[in-house]
Amino acid sequence: MKIIVLTAGLGTRLRPHTLTRPKALLKVAGRPVLAYILDKLIELQTSARDLEFIFVNGWLGEQIVAYVEQQYVQSGKIRAHFLEQVQPLGQAHAIGLAHDLVFANGDDSEVMIVFGDTIFDTDFLALHDLPAEVAGALFVNEVEDPRRFGVAVLDQTSGYVKQVVEKPDEPISNLAICSPYYFKSGRQLFGAIEKVIQSGRQTKGEYFLADAIAQMLEAGARLQPLPLPVWLDAGTFEAMLETNRALLEMHQDATKPLPPVNASAILLEPVWIDTDVIIERCVVGPHVAIGKGAVIRDSVVADSIIEEGSQLNGASLRHALVGRFTKINGPAAFSGLNLGDYSEI
Repeated sequence: MKIIVLTAGLGTRLRPHTLTRPKALLKVAGRPVLAYILDKLIELQTSARDLEFIFVNGWLGEQIVAYVEQQYVQSGKIRAHFLEQVQPLGQAHAIGLAHDLVFANGDDSEVMIVFGDTIFDTDFLALHDLPAEVAGALFVNEVEDPRRFGVAVLDQTSGYVKQVVEKPDEPISNLAICSPYYFKSGRQLFGAIEKVIQSGRQTKGEYFLADAIAQMLEAGARLQPLPLPVWLDAGTFEAMLETNRALLEMHQDATKPLPPVNASAILLEPVWIDTDVIIERCVVGPHVAIGKGAVIRDSVVADSIIEEGSQLNGASLRHALVGRFTKINGPAAFSGLNLGDYSEI
């Protein structure tokens, strides 16, 4: 199986953080978003299914390469190739760049498409039980506002997907199509992408995967919808904090023991605290993740992500996203603070 991981987005909705890091490497509950994704995908590796990862990078892509090489390739966890999408022409265009790598051996292959800003959990055994006549599976999840996503409309008789629309202005379904996407035949998928690009079929100025899927459906392909029990978006400020809360709640019993903190500090779990952190005369939590080497004194912090090396002194933070090596010197109180790397208040 070829797994194409799309990490080329500019991440404009997560600025200022994405001015210095690709959004796939931003951390929630103490780990990069990409780490949660890759650890789940590795479960697909079996004696009968060999995995090969293809990362399509863009803005700050060299950081993706370095992270994957150091954390996954050198340890032998995965085999990986890296491509660059120079022009931001959309998801389908990015996938199309992987054509030669997908078919390097001349054979057809299963293909899975994964977005680098959504964390998911599911039982991949469902892929083994797909009916013979289907071309693949789309994982779906009900959402309140489908205008941010590609959505699927189901056939009421067969239960298969009959229509997909990318970011509809008028919601026609509340079933968001979620990463990952699974296709039995890479040739069928890439054939649809080629037709979309050759025809100039764009949505809001980009070639979207949803349009390629629509092309497949128009050609008679059948796609099975599968529920996605856990799907956590990490593409916006609000989504990052919501995902941080969810992960801390989900894993509070499985996380590593908290490091010792000063007796003057009060921790309200769930919290995640990395190594070499100093916390004195503070109330921290609930739903707080603190990165390595951070120093927090005389402060109150709740529902926030404080990244590596940051310093808080006399601050009250709630619902905050604070980047690496920042300094906040109080007395100061903030709700909804969104502060990028190397900033100072």
